[in-house]
Amino acid sequence: MGTGAKVQRLFLPVRRGASVVIFEHREMPEEKRWEFVAAAIQPEPDAPLERTQAVGLDQAAMAQAAEMAARIDAVEKSLAGTRLFDERSIVAALYRPTSGAVIESSVLLTVTLYLQFTRQTLVYESALQRYEQRTPEERVEAGMSGSIYLSLLKRHDLARAQAILDDDNPVIETKGSRNREWAYVHGLIGTIRERSDQFEQALAHLEKAVAINAAAGTWRRIANIRADLGDRDGAIAGMLRAEAIEPLPPFAAKRVAGWLMDLNRPNEARVWVNRAEERGAQDTVALRTRLAAAQ
Repeated sequence: MGTGAKVQRLFLPVRRGASVVIFEHREMPEEKRWEFVAAAIQPEPDAPLERTQAVGLDQAAMAQAAEMAARIDAVEKSLAGTRLFDERSIVAALYRPTSGAVIESSVLLTVTLYLQFTRQTLVYESALQRYEQRTPEERVEAGMSGSIYLSLLKRHDLARAQAILDDDNPVIETKGSRNREWAYVHGLIGTIRERSDQFEQALAHLEKAVAINAAAGTWRRIANIRADLGDRDGAIAGMLRAEAIEPLPPFAAKRVAGWLMDLNRPNEARVWVNRAEERGAQDTVALRTRLAAAQ
């Protein structure tokens, strides 16, 4: 946690090679557990912080996460002097300088938080090793892929996820369309590929997901990827498929309007600006200005 201002979220900086990953500590009271999810990453020293998209971070949360990344050297230096097997060292953590703390200005509570993170990491690593020891045929047949891919996404361990996917993919291609549960697995794979900037592969899996279970959220993701690839017609078609399942949220309706303006279709765009505003969109001034200029 930061100091001074009211704390909204709890972040933990963790070094991974040259990168610093900012994990969010998330309480899950309904499931009576907690977990750490990678929220942002600093790819290398002095590089700007990037969202992982695993959890939503607004500008205030990003500023708090950046503060944690900037303090990791002080935190590591403080923790290096705390021998967890020595009771006196643990007690001394109560009085260590707060520069080495990330939670409530307490090194002792910071140590506790890192111990929780270590515990979760060991659980994930144990499950991953068991997964890797089985053949792709066995692990795909056993339905283990979904939990493993989700764990890797939560840790933002994309390189390892891609290596595993490369092994699993031939089996998934032959067996990955037998029931609705595979829509979830294809959605996870699509997310991994998308966050790894493998957009064509992401689209292939997301399209398999909607072929099994036509979910509005998946269609919106397909539309956004197609837009990022410059395919405005495909993006609009994807959003219309989502709209047929459930009304688009305001931000998505605005995107449709913008894409229609890009294609010089102002009459259709006006319909979508109106829908966006009816659904609660506030910042449509730029779109209205574009529409006025097109008249």
